[in-house]
Amino acid sequence: ADLGVDIATTGSLIAKKNPEIHRELELLKKFNFIAQMASTYHKTLTESESLRLRQDGVDLDRDEQELLDLFQQDLDNYSQDIENKVKDMLSYVLRWQIPQTNGVVIEIKPTKANSEYTVPILAQMYLRYAEKMGWKVNIVSESTSNLSSERGGAKLDVANYMVIEILGAQVYSQLMYETGDDRFKIRMGEVKGSSIKKGNSEKKGFLRAEVLVNPLYETYKFQLNDNDIEIETFKSSGAGGQHVNKTESGVRLTHRPSGISVRVTNDRSQHRNKALAYKLLESKLINHYYNRAQLDKDQQRQQTMAQSDSRKYVRDYDYVSNFVSDARTKARGHISQVEAGELELFIDAQKNARLEEVLLTLISALEGQIRSVSNSACTKSGEVRPEAYARCFFTEDNDRKDEL
Repeated sequence: ADLGVDIATTGSLIAKKNPEIHRELELLKKFNFIAQMASTYHKTLTESESLRLRQDGVDLDRDEQELLDLFQQDLDNYSQDIENKVKDMLSYVLRWQIPQTNGVVIEIKPTKANSEYTVPILAQMYLRYAEKMGWKVNIVSESTSNLSSERGGAKLDVANYMVIEILGAQVYSQLMYETGDDRFKIRMGEVKGSSIKKGNSEKKGFLRAEVLVNPLYETYKFQLNDNDIEIETFKSSGAGGQHVNKTESGVRLTHRPSGISVRVTNDRSQHRNKALAYKLLESKLINHYYNRAQLDKDQQRQQTMAQSDSRKYVRDYDYVSNFVSDARTKARGHISQVEAGELELFIDAQKNARLEEVLLTLISALEGQIRSVSNSACTKSGEVRPEAYARCFFTEDNDRKDEL
């Protein structure tokens, strides 16, 4: 029946008038979904076990092999169904761990001498991926270096620093794992279509570039104190035509307490550049202090990760072998596909790796609960009985525990 109630409007009013109730309603929806998923998962497990018992009851001396094959096929189907449901549940758990965002800001810069050539390669890769995904893209800031070409000593402008804003609902969940160092192995002239002298990195070592992915938060705000902000203006030197260099339209903001700075040069208007710079600075500060809080909570784990050499860089872009490999997941793809923005292989591999981490964490937590139950009044002789375990966790009636 039509009750004449606009659910979306009502929810919006609740959020404005009583944010606490709104948050509890959102939390209730999440737990309701988990309950539904858990119920479906439990049903699938029950049906799978039923099939297994039926298979055990088959007398192979009397029944035909085809019947057993049918049972095995059903078991395989249910096993795959269970695996898919587990992944679905973990995916939703991961999604709730990721804050709501409008998009991301990607900052690309070289971290080693003569590595400027890597910046446009990475920028082009992300721009093409964003185009494939249908996301909105904005070049926030770009600076160039005047470098020699391979032939004739002519000078060419090459981007040595870029900031790209990518807007969309799922942008951060897709690109959040891109943060890190990238290594490039490039011989002279190896990059197709480029006349830039790359240098022989086989002899000189890897070229390196850093990618920083900062989310643009929807709900979190950072209270900026004007006294903490240093504002600088300058003439832009990036792409955009000669008009960019005529006025001091470029803006750099520096947050003195943290040392974090941003610069914006993409617009002719200093006012619009300043507004965008404040937006980007706020995003970087939220991310900075959030990460610092997480480090304080789990400092030992972070230190272990930092000591691992495989964690020092994200990917190898090897233009000698024409392959890109991920140092974390061991995913590997052809360089031409990656340049075309085909990053799904690497993104999906990193997501699956994260799902495995979450699953191991949940298993560890469950094992801890089981050990706790084994030492409680719910067990006899140290043996964990299923009915005792269930009663301990799903009833508050202490008298029932004493009956076990």
